[in-house]
Amino acid sequence: MIFGAGSAGLGIARQLRDAIQLESGTNEHDAASKFWLIDQHGLIKHYLGDKVRDEIETEFRRGEDDWGSEENGLEEVVKKVKPTVLIGTSTQGGAFTESIVRATSLNRLISRFGKWQAM
Repeated sequence: MIFGAGSAGLGIARQLRDAIQLESGTNEHDAASKFWLIDQHGLIKHYLGDKVRDEIETEFRRGEDDWGSEENGLEEVVKKVKPTVLIGTSTQGGAFTESIVRATSLNRLISRFGKWQAM
């Protein structure tokens, strides 16, 4: 998940997408689907129209079928997507709250070790 879909965030997404393509042999669309870009208007979706920078390829944009037509903020997307990595390139300070960082850490543990089991 990349918070900040400006030139830095988009550049990172493109480079990682290209690396996934090279390593796995998958196509560009499938590689791009592994990334969730969020900017000042929330999750990058087709519905946002002219609010989304023209430079953002359509394969990085999400559909409204799963997300609706409203803006979806960082915390909502983190809860639904359950990312294992957060990349922050936004100038908005304080966006990665403790609850967002804790949720991502837990997602990483579950992803790595399987189903979470309390001790």
